[in-house]
Amino acid sequence: MTLPYKEIAGGLRAGSFNVTFPFARLRVDRDELQLTAPGIGTIRLRPDQIVELKRYKSFLSGGYLVYHKVKEFPVPIVFWGNPNKIDKMMDEVGFRPTGSGEIDYSQETGLRVVRLVFLMLILVIVVIGILVTFMHQ
Repeated sequence: MTLPYKEIAGGLRAGSFNVTFPFARLRVDRDELQLTAPGIGTIRLRPDQIVELKRYKSFLSGGYLVYHKVKEFPVPIVFWGNPNKIDKMMDEVGFRPTGSGEIDYSQETGLRVVRLVFLMLILVIVVIGILVTFMHQ
């Protein structure tokens, strides 16, 4: 990592590991995107290793899906943080992904399933709360 670099706290999902906000860090300079979190370690990616950075929005937060071509790391890696701040940081330091290759978007399906299960759980809790309220009246 060279100066100047920018850093932001957030959450990180890499494979089956998930670290919540604010325990993950994204650092970026012109030559490297670095993601760090306890239990995951440090993931360093050069611009030529990143095929696509795709904005991602879930029910409660947003961030980026990082599609890359480094076999040692899961695809995609999700960094949870303010996408507008991340965009600004990358612009300020001049970081531009330049990698090419096929992207396996099938991994996003797992993220959608997790979101759907979460929403269903919230719905069940709300319905139970309403039923309990009516039963006690």
